[in-house]
Amino acid sequence: MRNFTMNSTKLDDTVPRKLDSIGNIISNKYLNVYLVGSLERQNEYIKKFEQFSNRKFIITNDYNVLNENSNIVVCAEKDRKKYLDIYEYFKQKGWEENINFFQEEIYEAFYHVYVRNQVIVDRIEIVMTTFCTLNCQKCISYIPYQKKQHFSIEQLLSDADLLFSKVDYVKKMKLLGGEGFVYPHLKEYVTYLYDNYSDQIGEIRIGTNGTLYPSEDILKLCKEKDVIIDISDYTCAVPDKCKLDNIVAVFRDHNIRYDIKRSGEKWLDMGFPDNIPTERTDSELEMLYHKCAIFCRNFYQGKLYHCCSNCAAVISGLFPDNENDCLDFHKDIQKKDILAFELGYTPLGYLTFCKVCQGGSEDANQNLIDVAVQCD
Repeated sequence: MRNFTMNSTKLDDTVPRKLDSIGNIISNKYLNVYLVGSLERQNEYIKKFEQFSNRKFIITNDYNVLNENSNIVVCAEKDRKKYLDIYEYFKQKGWEENINFFQEEIYEAFYHVYVRNQVIVDRIEIVMTTFCTLNCQKCISYIPYQKKQHFSIEQLLSDADLLFSKVDYVKKMKLLGGEGFVYPHLKEYVTYLYDNYSDQIGEIRIGTNGTLYPSEDILKLCKEKDVIIDISDYTCAVPDKCKLDNIVAVFRDHNIRYDIKRSGEKWLDMGFPDNIPTERTDSELEMLYHKCAIFCRNFYQGKLYHCCSNCAAVISGLFPDNENDCLDFHKDIQKKDILAFELGYTPLGYLTFCKVCQGGSEDANQNLIDVAVQCD
């Protein structure tokens, strides 16, 4: 989830009342819920909602919705700039964020908790191994600094049990490295997830850098369990190692779904660990955190981390683990605790990792670099 709308994310005694106030608005079944944004995004949002609820939306391309107590507006745009452009129009007419105008991801998260009593998470990433076939300088998982290890299958299975004991549904569960296909227990892990939690997972995805052919057993498994392969296209960076075209042909031959990512993209130099930003004030760190609005969560050794780069830095030993930055599922936590964490609330109002990071989005950080430049 990306949270564009809650500028203050400091977890204090007022937060439960704030959440309940928003939840009470969204759970009012007598309100007219208008959906604005492009027709494509509106249709995608309704399709997403129909998996879980028959909540009816009023689709409109006309922004002249009456600002009255019986109406609220949900903006279906996921892009921050598009959202802000639409909100600015409504703001001038007296509409207020999280009172009668909502970001689509915020609205949905509250709806599931306060109306359906369920926690639904957009995306969880699981690190299975720190072994990789590449050694990228600015890897977000800090592979050049990692001790090379495969995490035990017992730990991964235990984590899955703990995660799904408190989260009702994960839309995308992405299995990563390092290089996902080098994990020796991949077949056992995917099979366990599918057999035990297929009704709580929308998609199981495996991340690969396109340099390694999966085994026939894994190909068969992906076909049988409808696993989707996320392929990072690093052809320009490592043409001697990248086998993108041939690997795609293999997936097609086996009728395996795949997505090609990062073609022509740039990476962000997030700074850590060799270019740490100068010291910033609490308000500056909160602003950085809000602009970053990072969407991927990591689940590692029973803890949900808000930032995947933070989690990777902890795994590598480069950065200390801090309870401000994660939610420990071993503790007695409730659905509203998970909702607050998903929204970005922390005791500090930001992550301690923000102190050493330049930001993980282009809104926060404009230090673009070439992808997958290899270490010497």
